[in-house]
Formats: sequence, C-alpha cells, structure tokens
Amino acid sequence: MIQNYFKIIFRSLLKNKGYSILNIFGLAIGITCAAFIFLWVEDEVNFNSIYANKDYIYKVYTNQEYNGEIFTFDATPGLLAPTLKEEIPGIHYSSRFNEERKLVAFEDKSIYKYGAYVDDDFFKMFDIHFIEGNLKNVLSNINGIVIDQKTAKDFFGSDKNIVGKTLKFDNTTNHIITGVIANLPNNVTLKYNWLASFKAYEFGKEYLKYWGNNSTSTIVQLQSNANATIVNEAVKKIIPSKTDNDGKIYGILHSMNDWRLYSSFKEGVKQDGRIVYVRLFSIIAIIILLIASINYMNLTTAQSEKRAKEVGVRKVLGSKRKSLIFQFFSEAFIITCIAVALSVLFVYFLLPQFNSIINKELTIDLLKPSHNLAILIIILVCSLLSGFYPALYLSSFRPVNILKGLKSKKGSSKFIRNGLVITQFTASIILIISTVIIYQQIAYVKNRDLGFNKSNLIAIKIQGDLAQNMDAVKQEILNTGLIENVGVNSYNILHGGYNGSGYSWKGKEDGFDPLISFRWIDNNFLPTVGINIIEGRNFYKNPEADKNKVIITQTFAEMINNENIIGSIIRNENREYEVIGVVNDFQYGSMYRKSGPVMFFNAPENAQLIYTKIKENTPVTKAIDKLSAIIKSNNPAFPFEYNFVEDTFNNKFSNEMLVKKLSQLFAILAILISCFGLFGLTAYTAEQRSKEIGVRKVLGASVSNIINLLSKDFLKLVFFAIVIAVPLAWYYMANWLENYAYRIDISWWMFAVAIISAIGIAIVTVSLQSVKIAIQNPIKSIKTE
Repeated sequence: MIQNYFKIIFRSLLKNKGYSILNIFGLAIGITCAAFIFLWVEDEVNFNSIYANKDYIYKVYTNQEYNGEIFTFDATPGLLAPTLKEEIPGIHYSSRFNEERKLVAFEDKSIYKYGAYVDDDFFKMFDIHFIEGNLKNVLSNINGIVIDQKTAKDFFGSDKNIVGKTLKFDNTTNHIITGVIANLPNNVTLKYNWLASFKAYEFGKEYLKYWGNNSTSTIVQLQSNANATIVNEAVKKIIPSKTDNDGKIYGILHSMNDWRLYSSFKEGVKQDGRIVYVRLFSIIAIIILLIASINYMNLTTAQSEKRAKEVGVRKVLGSKRKSLIFQFFSEAFIITCIAVALSVLFVYFLLPQFNSIINKELTIDLLKPSHNLAILIIILVCSLLSGFYPALYLSSFRPVNILKGLKSKKGSSKFIRNGLVITQFTASIILIISTVIIYQQIAYVKNRDLGFNKSNLIAIKIQGDLAQNMDAVKQEILNTGLIENVGVNSYNILHGGYNGSGYSWKGKEDGFDPLISFRWIDNNFLPTVGINIIEGRNFYKNPEADKNKVIITQTFAEMINNENIIGSIIRNENREYEVIGVVNDFQYGSMYRKSGPVMFFNAPENAQLIYTKIKENTPVTKAIDKLSAIIKSNNPAFPFEYNFVEDTFNNKFSNEMLVKKLSQLFAILAILISCFGLFGLTAYTAEQRSKEIGVRKVLGASVSNIINLLSKDFLKLVFFAIVIAVPLAWYYMANWLENYAYRIDISWWMFAVAIISAIGIAIVTVSLQSVKIAIQNPIKSIKTE
C-alpha cells in the first residue's frame, strides 16, 4: 500500500518536473538563508557557554554621573576587586583583568600577542584547561606567565615540555612559563593568548591605589546561593563609602549571560545590544522561509486543473480524502527533503564566503544534535507550511464536477494565489526599502563632518626607543618629501581617551560638573589632523613655554561662557590652567553622540602615537615603505606598526556594516525566490492561455501586445504589494532610526528606488516567459488545443 503511494507520488513529481525543480530550488535557497542565520544566531546566543559558572560570574561596571547624565564604563578602581571579596559575603571570588598587547619574544623570534594581567581567583572562576602546569601554583611567581597552545606552538613548535622557559615582553621584562592552557573558542568575550600576575602589572603604578582612578576591569563570582539583587545593592555602596563623590560614582553588576547580547547602557540602565540583530535576522529567516513556502503553494495550486482529473479518478476508484491529503503532504515532504539536502551542500560550499562577510568562523556539523534538530524542524515546518493549503485544496475536488469538466473553485484558488504572491513581494519590497535606508544611514554618519580630516592620515605606535629621538624622527619623516605634516598625541583621535571631572572656572554654576577628555599633544598635532584653531593660538614648539597653558574645544568654551575666552583660567584642585586657544569640535568615542569637551596640553613626552599626513597624489605604498624604514632604523627592537585612521573609523561601524551586508544579501535572495514563483506562475498562465494567444496572434496581435496581456495581471499584484509594503517599511525603519542621535530623514526617493527595482524585476521575470510564448508559432498552439 505504502509502496503504491510512493510510486504515485514520484510519478506525479516527475510528470511536473519543471514546477518541481522551481519548488526545490526556491525552498533550497530559502533554507540555505535560514541555515546561515541559524548558525550565526547559535554562535551569538552561545557566547561564553563553555564556562560552567557563567550564571554566577559578573563584571563590575561603574555608573558615573556628570552634569545630570549617567555614563556607564567597564572601568573600576584597582582596589575594588579585593575589597568586594573582603567586605561582601555573597562574593566568592574576585579578580582584576587588565588587557594588554605585548611584543612577546623568545630568542630571535618576536610576535605581538594579546593577554591580560589577572589575580589568582581568575583561574578559579573560569574553566581553564591546563595542557601543562596546574592551577595550584600557576601565578605564585610574580613573573610567572601562562600561555595558550597557539602561542606555545608559535614559539616552540609544540605545547609540551615548555614549562620553565622564558619569554620577554616588549624587550624589557622576562616572564617564566608556568603553564600551557587550551586555546579559547572564538565565541567568548574575554580573549587572551597569555595570562600574567596582576602583581607584576601594578608594580610601580601608584595610581592603582587611589579610589578615584578607574582604569581596571573587575570580575566577580557570586556564591551559588547568593541573591544577585542584594549583592548588587551592596556593590553600589562600596565606591561611595571610600570616596567623597556623593554617590555619583558607584559600581553595578553585569551578568556574564548579558555580556554579548545586552552590552549597551543608557542612563545607567542596561539596554538591548546585539540581541536586536539576533531578533532582526531571526525574523528575516522566518520571512524568507515563508516566501519559499508560498512559492510551493502557488505553483502547486496553479496546477489544480492538470491534477483535477487525477484526483477525480482516484476518488471514483475509492481513494479517501485522507489518503489524498497524505499524498500531497508526502509530495511536499519529499521536495522539502531534497531541498534540505541541496541546501546542506550550498551551506558547505558557501560558508567560507559567509564567514568572510560576518567575520566569524562558523562551521556546520551534521553530527551535532542541535544542527540535526534544526534540520528536522526545518523539514517539518516547511513540509507543513508548503503542503497544508495544496493538500486541503486539491483533495477537496468533487469527482462528479471534475469528470463533467466543471472548473470548481477556480476563482477562490486564484484569489488565494494572488494573495500569496502579494505577501511574497510585500516582504521582498520591505527588505529592499530597509536595505536602502540602512545604507543611507551608515553613509550619512560616515560622511558627516568629523571636525578633522581622516584622509591619508596614519597613526604609528610609539614604543621602545622611539620616544627618545622623537624630534629627529619627525624631521626625518618630513625630509622624505612624501609627508605633509607630523604630530603626536597621547591617545587615538577617534577614541574616548582619558577623562575626568572636578574642574572649575569663573561663573561656573553650582552642581555643574561635566566629564572632560584630555589629550597630550605637540604643536604639530592639530595642523596634522586638520583641527582648526577658531580663536587664540596654537602651542609653541617648546613645551616649557606653554606650561600650565591649554587649548580647549568649542563645546568646552561654550560651557565656560566667557566672552573673552582667551586668558580664562580653569582650575583643578591646586592647579590653574590658562586658555590660549579654542579649536573646533571633533568627533570621538561614539559616532552617534555630540562630541564632549576636550582639553589639550602641550606635553609630547606623554604621547603614545605619531600621526603623519601623506601628501596628496603620493603613492601610499611608497610613503609606507619610507615610514617603515625610518621607524625601524630608530627603533630596531620593535616591528613597524601603523593604522590608517580611516580604517579605524570604518571599524566603528562593524555592527551597522553587518546589518547592511546581510540585509542586502537576504533582500536579493528574497526577490530571487519570489521571482521563481512568479516565473512558474507566468509559465502556467501562458500555458493555460496558449490557444487565446495563438488566436490573438493570427488576428494581428504584436509581441508587445502579448507581453502586456500576460504581464498586466502580475504587475497589478506587485502594485498591491507596494501599497502594503511602503507604510510598513516606513513604520519599522522610522522606529529603527530612533536609536540614533544623528540620523537621516526618510525621503520619498528611498521608496522610489525599491518600487522601481521591484517593478523592474517583476517585468523582467514575467517577460522571460511572455516573450517565449509571444514569439511561438500560433498554428502550433491552436493545433495543440
């Protein structure tokens, strides 16, 4: 019995192989998209899942109030971690965690490696698997160091028998290897190639002993029976009890479960972070699967007249409706299984390209239970979704009406098919509009006036002996004739930098205490990066001539609100600084917020970066080669390191660029799947009307007349989809843009681009079949009929 069913099913699929192929490829593309999104979402939601104690591990952030606004920082006093463990009973372990990038060397080989200085409790909180060494005495030596397998193999070619060997950091300090640990997976928040004792880091750093200095990350693990809310309230009280900040700076707990997906804060309160993208792309996956399933429903019900006689004859011969429903569901199941098998091949071949887009290293593993479960769910959902309506519709035909030649239910099936086509194109048009708006928003922020010129601007790290010969190095760089200007800065121009509060000036209102950023520069930095002096003067070349002199940004000048800003005095504790110049505001930190006040000091000795401006029309590679030669000759112990400021700027938009790339990709694929369905429906319509078309051609109808005849009904459906899609897209994208302080206005032309694209694609798709029928010999179609 079952064998006969499957014979009928396969005979039916082969008889309609053209439509079956369209269904298979439509579903395969949809399932492939869903699979890629599933792998990405799986990686995101499983961040830090390797740690058994993740439910009890927290980072301590600080909320800091300035001028009525609360900022949240992943930075705490160096004294906080040991104090929390000592004074709060619910805290089991605590550790400081300071990330560093060091030039690690063994004999004549040196490589830059990222790592962290930690306390002993760090190894108790995290599930660190030792290949060599053990937890008991891993950091008992202040100069001890633990390295991962990759670092061990990079230097020694093996991760065995290397405990006791010595590595040198930045060509200065020696560290003895006390352990080798397993490599970390990519989906963890805290990443490191080495771990060293925090005692080694804090040696000689007196500022770490002050409660007012926030320069260390703090991680704690709660007791398993501790109430996180109660512990959090206790944590809030620690910093105010040690300082006189009136409770304006306090610590809060941030669970490891939220580190990846809920990492944003607003006014000191946790907000959605990357979870927004997880939800967004999960919805897109569902939409694309729905579009692919609609294709199946449309193409299957479109063949209703062809299959009506089959249904009628089988019912006359005794087949029950249940057996027919089973047959049509089985057809959907088989097509879905073939589509899933094809999509697995697509995923295997295309995953490297997808990984390059999302900057991950995702893998598919058919032996992994979660992946098998996902495949099973997709097969069941797509089979039910695709087969539900066709099975009920086709199995409901009455044999008497069919055998009499009556076309029952034609109107209702056509109405439903049209509705499904409208749904497909509505979703596709929404994705196109969203892609256009996302692209424009990113372009708007990236092209806004930053207050400096990032073009051809290179940042070179100052390390080793470079600082000792800085004047000579700068002059040597200028002598190449390839560099327009050279200056130094204490911090990356695009980052937040050092900051503080407690400054006062004449006329300052009580309670007004803004957060001010600091930069230590030389007299060439401002002209090098293109920050303009609005009022006053630049620094002198000799820093001593500008002792206790500062340059401030326009925002800071407006806060001081003094008509004669030049000569104004800014006080901090026992020090006074005279304002000698005002420069335009420039964007740093978040690209979506108004830039805050900045104060510049003439102190090049504190600089960490050299900024060079390459002359226009100068070959970049030639300039880089010259810079490399100069830096290496003056600092041979360190490799030449540089970054284009433009690249650093672009990296600030990694999340937005991810959304842009994926939305573009999935919009194209959604349209492609919709076109498969439209192509099949056009072919079916042309086939059904072949006699009419033949008669029209005999009577003188042109090819364009025939194309218009077949296209107009489908274009009406696209227009209906446009009417529905435009307000929905406007509503959702307007809400999305609300997340950005600097945002575009949604313009009519953005919708026009999507509308023209959708109509154009629909016309091309329909025309491919229409032209084929229109140029066909009319005698053939009339004779066939």
